[in-house]
Amino acid sequence: MAGVAHRLGGFIDTHITALASTNSNIEATRWFYRQRVEAVLTRESRPWFPAPRPRHPRSLFRPSGVANIEQIAVELPTSRTTVTGLRAPQQGTQTIRPDAKLLFVAGAGWTKKQPNGQIHIEAAASLILGFLNASGDSLFPFVF
Repeated sequence: MAGVAHRLGGFIDTHITALASTNSNIEATRWFYRQRVEAVLTRESRPWFPAPRPRHPRSLFRPSGVANIEQIAVELPTSRTTVTGLRAPQQGTQTIRPDAKLLFVAGAGWTKKQPNGQIHIEAAASLILGFLNASGDSLFPFVF
């Protein structure tokens, strides 16, 4: 598909998970950053080739229908898990913002030893969170 789009002077967007039509415009939905950010794409230029995600090539283009609902009785095994408490993130410190215009990627490198032989985790965290709070952007913690 990429070769065809190039030869025709068009554009291709891959890994599309859904297509929709609104206001005489085609919108393609795609997930980015390991399925943490969903984007809706449109293009004015034509020809445009929205290519479906390779694992689900036919699921995008099936006509809608009616689903038959069937209740199935399920016996669950006895749980061996016990809840010992809940931990919630700090209120007011939101680093994943879906409406942000920029996605800031912070990798594992900020925890490595610096030229003075020390690890400066507090300084790195302060710089990163200060940037995010000042800019209103979103954070993608990239860890290997």
